[in-house]
Amino acid sequence: MSFCGTCHHKQGDIIVIDAFGGQENAIVGELICHYAMAKGIAGIVTNSPIRDSLAIREMNLPVYARGKTPRGPLKEGSGEINTTISCGTVPVNPGDIIVGDDDGVVVVPKQDALTV
Repeated sequence: MSFCGTCHHKQGDIIVIDAFGGQENAIVGELICHYAMAKGIAGIVTNSPIRDSLAIREMNLPVYARGKTPRGPLKEGSGEINTTISCGTVPVNPGDIIVGDDDGVVVVPKQDALTV
């Protein structure tokens, strides 16, 4: 995952991460969340565990994950930005609307936004 000047994100965007089902290592932690907030990201959703959950909760950035772990992320592999992914078993496309509360997250396809 990368946050850089070429990502074309907008203020208020939600980052949704497909970690391909990995449940041993966190994909997001406190440092990534601080960086995301500085870039105007409004929340993060991942199908992997996170770490530094207390610090993340205190920074008031909505982060939805499959659990918690003390194990940090692996520093290898690649990623794609602004492409269709599957988070859990739900397809997520760039521009879809992500809504979350204490009970979980729902994805509203952008073409259904007015109907919903």
